[in-house]
Amino acid sequence: MTTTCIGKYSRSHLAERLLHLDGAPFSLKDYPFFYTIYNTDAQETLLKTARQVSKTCVETTACLLESGDTKEISKIQVGERIVSLGVDGATLLSAPVTWKSPRYQKPCVRITTRLGLVLEAGLEHPIRCWDRWVPAGKLTIGTRIASVRQGGRFTGTSRVLTQRSNDDCDTLPSECHSSIHQIHERHSPEYPLTYTKLAKYVEHFRGNEEYNQSLVEELALHLERRDIYWDRVVSIEKIGKQWCYDISVKDTESFVAEGIVTHNSTYCANLMIIDSIRIPHFKTLYLTPTKEQTSKFSNTRLTKTIHYSPHIRKNYIDTTLPNNVLLQVLKNGSLMVLSYAMDDPDRVRGNTSDRNLVDEVQDIHYEAVIPVVKECAAVSKYAYMDYCGTPKSMENTIEYLWGRSSRSEWVMKCEGCSSHQFIDSARSIGKHGVICIKCGKRLNVREGFWYDFAKDTRIKGFHVSQPMLPVNNEYQERWDRILDKLETYSESKFKNEVLGVSDAIGTRFISQDELLAMCHDYCIPESPPLDPEQVEECRFVTGGVDWSGGGSEYVSRTVAWVFGYTGDGRYRTLYYKIFPSDNPIANVEEVAKIFNACRCDIVVGDAGEGAVANSHLMRALGAHRMFQVQYGSFLKLLKWNKKDRYLVDRTAAIDSFMLVLKHQGCIYPNEAQMRLPFLDMLAEYEESTMTGQGGVSRKVWRHAPSTPDDCLHAQVFAWLAMKIARQDLELYDAN
Repeated sequence: MTTTCIGKYSRSHLAERLLHLDGAPFSLKDYPFFYTIYNTDAQETLLKTARQVSKTCVETTACLLESGDTKEISKIQVGERIVSLGVDGATLLSAPVTWKSPRYQKPCVRITTRLGLVLEAGLEHPIRCWDRWVPAGKLTIGTRIASVRQGGRFTGTSRVLTQRSNDDCDTLPSECHSSIHQIHERHSPEYPLTYTKLAKYVEHFRGNEEYNQSLVEELALHLERRDIYWDRVVSIEKIGKQWCYDISVKDTESFVAEGIVTHNSTYCANLMIIDSIRIPHFKTLYLTPTKEQTSKFSNTRLTKTIHYSPHIRKNYIDTTLPNNVLLQVLKNGSLMVLSYAMDDPDRVRGNTSDRNLVDEVQDIHYEAVIPVVKECAAVSKYAYMDYCGTPKSMENTIEYLWGRSSRSEWVMKCEGCSSHQFIDSARSIGKHGVICIKCGKRLNVREGFWYDFAKDTRIKGFHVSQPMLPVNNEYQERWDRILDKLETYSESKFKNEVLGVSDAIGTRFISQDELLAMCHDYCIPESPPLDPEQVEECRFVTGGVDWSGGGSEYVSRTVAWVFGYTGDGRYRTLYYKIFPSDNPIANVEEVAKIFNACRCDIVVGDAGEGAVANSHLMRALGAHRMFQVQYGSFLKLLKWNKKDRYLVDRTAAIDSFMLVLKHQGCIYPNEAQMRLPFLDMLAEYEESTMTGQGGVSRKVWRHAPSTPDDCLHAQVFAWLAMKIARQDLELYDAN
């Protein structure tokens, strides 16, 4: 296949012909429903999926530390550095543990090797074989797996882990013979290859350009794997359910357990690569909530797929071009830019793109980030927008997108009762696979079709669950894992993680009754001036403005709020106004009149989408009274950036103001006047994400994009203005 005709083929065809995953040719044969997903040309696409498989070892499994010592996985702590296999599959590295699961039970196997190494691990725990990672439950006797010669060389205390009685045993797996035969049919070694013999073959092949040099260089990579000894599996024993732990390792996602090398978003990487080679000078912007997630994707998926795909490496990679964790440049001029943003989109601004691919979208603040990302492709003739993620609450970003999409489900016809079924509840989970919820007969998940439950939508949305995967239905060991989760997971967690279905609503910190208890029998005027008596009893008067984000995708308004700080330390609402216009610039003059008439000491404006409006307001009020606040995720919760704004951790700011409300620290006017503001405040809910530092769960505040929360944030900004006026820059940190 020549590069000149590549654009004529579908994405799925090119992916299966050109890409390699974990050293083996990529295939969709076990994922038939993905052909449609790969080949859709919808302007916007949503992939709503269940969680993927994790890496699991029995709690007594010994992990190799960088010092050369070992420690049981149950005692490993986040941050500890352990021995890991590099993404090249050839060298050992030292890398920190970024996440560790709670202790839990799951089905396991015991693997014993020829040299006496024993590993007890979960059925889906990936083990490094010659050219791919294989689930522990799928290994067979005689398989050659990667064990480690020595550890601890990172701290100068090297010690041998694998003892060999005969150097002739240090041979390469038979797959190496197949690689040589693929280069030249007449060359097929009769005996097991040693590293010395392999080096001679590589030297011979490199001397003749008639041989496929891409395959030769792929073969030569194995000469670098001198840290690894290819041990042979001699027994595999099912040991039932055992107490286990999952861990994640920075960048490489692999570690050494009992001397054996083990490992842990393919669709995103393949889509980026295929469109980049189909269309010269194509620009892709990939985004996750955190730098840690983006780096992991770049190293373990994108870069790895490029490196192990011979056609891509030969025809599209030039080592003189800039290629790193956050940027990949191909010979045909295509760019793949990788970035991250959870609450603050500033890092994304200024990029131009043809495709925006937002991963883990459920943990990204939609209103703050997504409109900015879309602008990156504003002038592109393609302007593709893709979202991927796992459902959470019914109010989460991904559920909002799903509700506006085609809501396409994989529908299967029951051979027993001829009804059509799709999987969205535990009623479809039988003892041995997916069943018909009407007659109980097994369904063939390979024989289905995508059905759109909503027509004429801009977003093409696909729902992919764990039970609909053929590999889970055709192997009882894998189906048993789903049954185990059905028994041990809460209903909400099973729906989210296994079925890929949103469930429940987010947790509210404050109730409607608590808000109503802060209402008092007074009215705020339709326009200033204010009641002199109310103002006189306030030590400070401050204002906050949350500017409209504009656009038509969600409801957003400009809200101005004025607080007075009373003698007993409470915050009295002196005035507020909700502006219906979605153009903040049109409201600046009236907002300035409000704050001047209320004689505000300090005013704080939202810097997110209101930088221009803030500059106009600053000219009207004076730079000594007007400050900008930029929301984001910061280690220092509230600080001045020494230029033009305060940087405020969004979660900490809302946490702190919610505590004020919880302690009845605000005074509001009568219930009738507070009806709309209270609706805004009750729209905000708490969620936990796995995107904190080191993979630790982190609390965030969210609201459904279809419901506004502007009144809440206007109050937060007025409250922050009060803290600035009182020189109190401390915030509560729940994380």
